[in-house]
Amino acid sequence: VREAQIYQPDRMRVVFRVVKGERYDREGSEALLLLQARQRLGPVIKIELEYLDWIPRTAAGKLRFVVSELKEGKLAAQF
Repeated sequence: VREAQIYQPDRMRVVFRVVKGERYDREGSEALLLLQARQRLGPVIKIELEYLDWIPRTAAGKLRFVVSELKEGKLAAQF
């Protein structure tokens, strides 16, 4: 994986945005990513992979590792 970003559009779904590296392969790299994500996120959250040529940067030129569309109040209400 050259670079990656975790995007959470809602509380029940997580999208892993991936820019593939030279040695990335679906059978090994993708399977390992999905396995580890499932172990950490549990069985309920939907996990998706999105392959990109590049991941957009902030206005300051930085890569945000995690982008969440959850509003703080909604997050607190879940717990």
